[in-house]
Amino acid sequence: MKNNRNIRLASVLLALLMLMAVFTSCGKRLTIKGAKLTDRKLGVTYTIVPNCEPKSVSKEVYATMKVNGVTTDYYTIEGLDPAKWICDEYGQVYYSGEWTCTDIRDFKPKSVLICTNSDISMSIAEISSAAEIDRIVKLVTEGENVSYPNTTTNFYALRFESSEFPELYFCMKLVCNGDEVYINYRDLNNGINVCVDAGHIFDVYISSSPAGSEDDED
Repeated sequence: MKNNRNIRLASVLLALLMLMAVFTSCGKRLTIKGAKLTDRKLGVTYTIVPNCEPKSVSKEVYATMKVNGVTTDYYTIEGLDPAKWICDEYGQVYYSGEWTCTDIRDFKPKSVLICTNSDISMSIAEISSAAEIDRIVKLVTEGENVSYPNTTTNFYALRFESSEFPELYFCMKLVCNGDEVYINYRDLNNGINVCVDAGHIFDVYISSSPAGSEDDED
């Protein structure tokens, strides 16, 4: 009799544990239409925030989306309300409001990190001089758009930091072809891919530093 009671108790505990596991694994479910994600429970729709990456994200999955049998995980961004901001497993940021900061000037950068690949721990230099930042911003917004180099040798990530958006990076890419260095990014205002000759602005930072590969960047 006692053994039967213990067996029933063990069965009940096992069922409770399985039920808890089911509820724990059931996060939010997102749907997609075009380039927009919708959380129907919250009643919010997220759109892509171009050229931006989160500085830090949650360890736990916040929501998932399944399309054609493929599941994509989404995470919260530390310091930001998930009802407004989330990011996917590749670092793409989504916002449920109206994002107007599509120009680096609107981002108001105060510094820029030069990184060898997508891992921020691989930053090789930081530029914090206001004059240098202004020089770079003027170059990418007013410089002549040239052809992307036919051959490339190295790649670096440029991650701009801002007091206006301390939880995010505004990202561009340095593309090297031998001694030639270009800044490359997507201009969403005009719907074009921008490639600007950077001249020798970054020579002192990257001349003797290892670089990443193009596969490290989106």
